[in-house]
Amino acid sequence: MKGRTTGVGGRVGNRHNSVGIRLTILTGLVVALAACGYRTTAPVEPAPYTTTTKYSVSLFATKTASQEGDIQTLAGQKVIKGACEVTWQITVPAAGEYEAILAYASHDGQNTIEIVCEASRVVDHLPPTSGVYLESGQWYQNSFVRRKLPGTLTLGQETATVSLRTLDTTEDSAVVLYSIELQRLEDREKIAAEMERAVQSRPNSDWFVEMGYGLMFHWTSQAAPRTGSTRPYKDAVNDFDVDAFVRMVEETGADYVIFTGNHAEPHFPAPLKEWEKLFPGWTTERDLIAEIADGLKERDIKLLLYLATHVYAKLGKVEDREFSEINHTLITEIGSRYGDKISGYWFDGWYQSSQRYWDFPFESFYRAAKAGNAERLLALNSWLYPIATPWQDYWAGEIYSLGVPPPHRIIQDGPGESLHYHALLALEGDWVHTKENTPIKAPVLDTRALLAFMKGCAGKGPVTLNVLMYQDGTISDSSMNVLQAVNAAIHHGQMPEGIDHAKAGPTPAEEGSIPLERSTVVQAEQEGTVVLAAQDAKIHGVYAARGPDYIGGWGNASTFVSWDFDAPKPGRYRVDLHAACGTDHGGDFEIVLGETVFSVKTKDTGTFANPQIDTIGVVDLTKSTAACRLLVKPIRIWKQGRALMNLHAIHLVPIAD
Repeated sequence: MKGRTTGVGGRVGNRHNSVGIRLTILTGLVVALAACGYRTTAPVEPAPYTTTTKYSVSLFATKTASQEGDIQTLAGQKVIKGACEVTWQITVPAAGEYEAILAYASHDGQNTIEIVCEASRVVDHLPPTSGVYLESGQWYQNSFVRRKLPGTLTLGQETATVSLRTLDTTEDSAVVLYSIELQRLEDREKIAAEMERAVQSRPNSDWFVEMGYGLMFHWTSQAAPRTGSTRPYKDAVNDFDVDAFVRMVEETGADYVIFTGNHAEPHFPAPLKEWEKLFPGWTTERDLIAEIADGLKERDIKLLLYLATHVYAKLGKVEDREFSEINHTLITEIGSRYGDKISGYWFDGWYQSSQRYWDFPFESFYRAAKAGNAERLLALNSWLYPIATPWQDYWAGEIYSLGVPPPHRIIQDGPGESLHYHALLALEGDWVHTKENTPIKAPVLDTRALLAFMKGCAGKGPVTLNVLMYQDGTISDSSMNVLQAVNAAIHHGQMPEGIDHAKAGPTPAEEGSIPLERSTVVQAEQEGTVVLAAQDAKIHGVYAARGPDYIGGWGNASTFVSWDFDAPKPGRYRVDLHAACGTDHGGDFEIVLGETVFSVKTKDTGTFANPQIDTIGVVDLTKSTAACRLLVKPIRIWKQGRALMNLHAIHLVPIAD
């Protein structure tokens, strides 16, 4: 039956969810992934591939009919604290038993919820969620997952009231809600079939996954010059120096470029006929896209195209049919014009678009996006929220800042579930340089931490760095310095200070499986001193790396280091920390030895090249000297994109009785 909506929060008939097909689809899905050229690093465990399809009733958090309690709406989500209730009014497409799938995020795991519809209800305790986003506490870095709740709801009437309530909760506990998806049990086979069809349609994307990194440039009609006033877009297109741009990209070592077709305004830097009909005056005679593609191709660099769907397809200004026609017409024209010059698309605005146009034909749009190049890849950006459809090839991955590297090429939980991994970071903490007579912001990502993150992603999926650009097509010197350091490290093995890319420690999937080796006891100035040197430590995680004589690039609290050792004799030892930290970096951490825990704050030594010695305290090893283990565990990095310290060593100096 064709889905219907009531206009007050229920979205029926489009997308959402292959949940509940766990057993029926798993085997076919794995076979399909292999057939498409996907290589997983470990066997795919049975998992509910809850990627969206067109057979669900979707109730979005921002489209409720009513709400009660301490509830805050942020972008596409509601933050629900304490005892609350939210309600939707929906039109039921067909009577039957429905499973409920909750798309949510939770940091504390202290929430029990119930979903009620007429006389039926389902109840579940929600565990904490984790994923690609760091535990920063920022509302835009919540790790959303889809969770199938136990039991079913009975929907028997043409219209129904659905309510979500929090139970057994405290005032401080919170759950972040994106949507409830109701899936009829009778539709399981249809959902499984669509999911398999989508996966089998994907081309081999190994070339993209195996690339180290690429660059995204939001070069738009709003891009500001170094000095003076912003010029008209057509003039800027005509004066764009393609040769200089391509040389700059080559110097960065990037394997691909994602370049903007349009962004906040409906411009396109080429003479597209259909685009000009729809947006008179917004195209150009010069085909800048073709020239950039040709220039990059000469240097074996691929071009992908950024397009803002919500802008060019007039989100909220047109009805469903016209929205679909605009998308199909414009994307077919672009693909046919450029053929293999464009290797992929990165479509923006899809969590908003998919909520508004619930009946959008994703499958036919996917095929339209392949016009002129069947191997072309596409991603539909749903930001931090669950993906809008399985009809795409890789995850858009807008994680903004450093995240958690993936354990596999195929994402197996979280917002990008079932897609190839890809991460998009904002090097300078912004997307477009729009302020006239103002220099581009300095990079906010610590180079050492960035390289450690990229190391963790290597072979699993590429990392794209959005780089701010002036209207003349140039970037800042400070951004170029970082990119050249990345190039030297990734492609030439030349590490900047504080980084040994080849020895950055195990990936998260390997943690706990690598035995800790004992550190050598070195005779220092005072006999019997135990020297726990950086080069002898074990690094647990990917957010720290070795320099010549220290551990640096320590950009996240999830990574810790350890030593196993035997003390030469029983007694009390003074704990001396040998470390350096640059201004505006640092954090809180613990030094743990047995039952002794020291809480420490990083000391500012001026620069990372100026190590100093600080006495942390005294530890008693009178009872046991064998099989000792010392840990350095970060609690919090004070500023996002900064590093904890450069750790050179910890000395345990015996104290005379």
